[in-house]
Amino acid sequence: MTPPPAAPGAFRYWAFISYAHADEAWAKRLHRALETYRVPRRLVGERDGRTIPARLFPVFRDRDELPSTFSLGDKLEQALRDSRFLIVVCSPKSAVSRWVNEEVRRFKAFGGEERVLCLIVDGEPNASDQPESGLLECFPAAARFRVDQAGTLTAERTESIAADVRPGKDPVGDAMLKLIAGMIGVDLDDLKQRERRRRVWRRVQVAVGAALVLSVTGGVWYRVHRDAVAAEQDRDARIAQLLVDKSKAAAAGDDDATASFYGAESIHYSLLAGRPAPLEDDFLASLALAALPDPPQSDGQLAGPLAISPDGALVFAGGGTSAGRVWDVAAHRSRATLAGGGAFSAAAFDAGSVLLATASGTGTLRLWNAVTGGEMMQPREHGAAVTALAFSPDGRWLASAGDDGRIRIWGTHHGGAAGVLAHGGRVQALAWAPDGARLASGGEDHTLRVWTLGAPAAGRILARYTDPVTAVAFSPDGRLLAAGVWDKTVRLWDTGAGQEIASLPGHTKAVESVAFAGDGTLLASSSLDGSVKLWEVSSQTPVTTLTERTERGKDPRPVHLVAFASRGNALLAASDRTLRTWRVVPRKYRVTLTGHTKDVRSVVFDPSGRILASAGDDASIRLWDVATGRLLRPPIARAHADAIRALAFGPDGTWLASAGRDNDIRLWNPRTGALVGDRHRAHDKWIFALAAAPDGRWLASSGLDNEIKRWSVPGLQEITPRLERVHTRPVGGLAVSPDGKWLASASDDRDVRLWDLAAGTSTALRAQDPPTHLDLARPVAFSPDGALLASGGGKGTLMLWDVATKKPAGGWLRGHHSFMIWALAFSPDGRLLASGSLSHDRQTLRIWDVRRREIVAWLTGHREYVLSLAFSPDGQWLASGGSDKTVRLWRVSDFWPPKDKDAVAQTGALLRPFLAARPYRLRDAERLVKEVGAITGLELVGTDAMASEAARAAAARR
Repeated sequence: MTPPPAAPGAFRYWAFISYAHADEAWAKRLHRALETYRVPRRLVGERDGRTIPARLFPVFRDRDELPSTFSLGDKLEQALRDSRFLIVVCSPKSAVSRWVNEEVRRFKAFGGEERVLCLIVDGEPNASDQPESGLLECFPAAARFRVDQAGTLTAERTESIAADVRPGKDPVGDAMLKLIAGMIGVDLDDLKQRERRRRVWRRVQVAVGAALVLSVTGGVWYRVHRDAVAAEQDRDARIAQLLVDKSKAAAAGDDDATASFYGAESIHYSLLAGRPAPLEDDFLASLALAALPDPPQSDGQLAGPLAISPDGALVFAGGGTSAGRVWDVAAHRSRATLAGGGAFSAAAFDAGSVLLATASGTGTLRLWNAVTGGEMMQPREHGAAVTALAFSPDGRWLASAGDDGRIRIWGTHHGGAAGVLAHGGRVQALAWAPDGARLASGGEDHTLRVWTLGAPAAGRILARYTDPVTAVAFSPDGRLLAAGVWDKTVRLWDTGAGQEIASLPGHTKAVESVAFAGDGTLLASSSLDGSVKLWEVSSQTPVTTLTERTERGKDPRPVHLVAFASRGNALLAASDRTLRTWRVVPRKYRVTLTGHTKDVRSVVFDPSGRILASAGDDASIRLWDVATGRLLRPPIARAHADAIRALAFGPDGTWLASAGRDNDIRLWNPRTGALVGDRHRAHDKWIFALAAAPDGRWLASSGLDNEIKRWSVPGLQEITPRLERVHTRPVGGLAVSPDGKWLASASDDRDVRLWDLAAGTSTALRAQDPPTHLDLARPVAFSPDGALLASGGGKGTLMLWDVATKKPAGGWLRGHHSFMIWALAFSPDGRLLASGSLSHDRQTLRIWDVRRREIVAWLTGHREYVLSLAFSPDGQWLASGGSDKTVRLWRVSDFWPPKDKDAVAQTGALLRPFLAARPYRLRDAERLVKEVGAITGLELVGTDAMASEAARAAAARR
């Protein structure tokens, strides 16, 4: 082998090491041996028109050469072009690795055919030529055959210089010298002679001054070894940080699976870097999948048109031929074959998953027993090619629509036509309302319509869009209608008001199907872009994006149909030849209260626990019936001239106080919603907090003017003497102890102070490690027995204080990410503490076991900050209000005490069980990466998450 001329700037690397990740240890060893080898001085210099270097540096190995961008494919290709040689670590793993084979193929296509070297570490060379031997091949195909200039693998065999370190073959040192000799173009004996002379010289040195040499050599070796270990750990630490950043980016983009996988790999690299704990473990612990994937089912017979039974047990596949099949999802096989007399064009199951209707492109309708496959009645003719079918909720009626722009209603018992509705253009989607009295349709005339059956008038046109309407679905209560549109959006309509309430963007191609979950809290949409998106209905925000894992550069298959199963928590999605299923993680919030148009800043229960009051930046106050989740009366609109920041109920429930950015305090009668007395200008600037005395005789307020004031109730006369003005910045948090002796305050000056109300003096609470609060302090809350005070602030700091000693009681509670903690609340029995902040993955609420100082629940629901919290007096409910404009009610018994030890199944949190089990061990982290990779279908290529070999193989079979 003749090395290429070393023209200045021709190559950046001496070699590119290609390997399967199972052989990473050999790749590291080879990388270190090449870069640290010093060529004998007598060989260095010009020889036969080429330059022999003193060192072979640098050598490219993908995990040592981090990319500056996320486009690792471009990085690898450029590195191949910039390398003089390609060294392949050969083993049965690399022989079947698509990526190793691709690197060899590309390198040869770039003109490197004669510059490929092999290091055999396992397997047998050319074993694939003798399959009867039972040995495993170690050479990738591109290493055994020549590659032409177009990059195509030819049938011409090739032989590369190969070093062999298998047992009984070359010693490791000789194998490395063999590769180096091939790279610099010298005889192997020249390098071996140098090695022999060096060994002789070392023996002389040892004989002359053994003790001194040992001492000096030992010190030098230790320093070199220490520096090498430090350099390796520094690289691993940089990779860990890069992977954490990628995890955050994926979480922010609602890609839970990729975020969790990057998180698992970051944990692995953090431990490789010698860290006692992973980077940002609080963020990683909050990561969770909103839906856990099951292995996909693949079959060539799973072809459109497709229909999924409401219980999720059956799938009809038209197959594109005259023979359709009913597919048993649980058994992974075809249950019945249906002969339709022509190619199928549409299908639908009834609500009981017993009847199946099909239609052909010629317009023939048939009714089948979905279980047995038997035909139920004589075929009926629609009159044109049928494009959509839908059963009424009671199964008595079947609607068919087609190319003729007409919708026909058929009786399923007698088969007769009950009516014809003229749509005006090709109809693409049909859906019955739960009441069976309304039918929604959408089509190529760009209209979305709702028909009232039995009414003589034409269907009500809800909207005319600029693109066709491709899918429709009613919510379980019939109040909402979702429509998928060719313009890549999902539209959400209030059918009673006839008003579009949201346009949900996010898909990159046309929406194909929409479906509501059985409880109406979630909406799923599928698209030609190959993704399924989950949306939270109440806040109209995305929950997660579910995508098929494919190899680099290959688009996922379009998802034509999506449906929630009525049994269990399964979400099914069907595309040609593939059926995918996810187990949707149960939602723990019981009720979502909507109506506020801006951030909800305060929620409080009345003393009976039957009424919940909420208020926020829309300046309105809402009073909710906790039992029904409905408003008790119309909202108190414009209760203040500006945003409301605080509410407080009196201990007997006869009055409700509110305060806000208009500097006023107002008292309300919660039964009538009437104002008690006049508004009272209490501060010169915004009011941030209110706290009522246990006996209801006075009220404390604080705000932007750095002041804390107390007011008599109901007269709102200021109580004197005033509390001393000791805070130097706005006071955002107030709390009164249960016995009324203490007042706690928290300020933007980072101070938390405890006031002795009898003496009128205050004490600043101080902690050393960490400092009291790293940024501003905001919420404070007393435990029900008054023994503890909790305080929260910026950068995720949460502290517990002993009120008697005024010292930390357990210190900093670690568990929130580096965001502001806005809200705190103790449960009435004092066993739980709720804290609200923001996380990248919606898990903004954390519940702590106060005695053990541990998180016992992460509550998923709010999409942004949790700004306010309150437990009901009986401890049954937790209310939360947030910047997503919603109020949520959580039933405490759903998460405390914990009923299910399987944290993954219960929450979708793949990393949390590992992070909860200290001390961390590297082998456990490696196992975690494999487990998360198996669930998500991902593996790490360089520093990019790509479809795993198993996922690519499954996709190839489809």
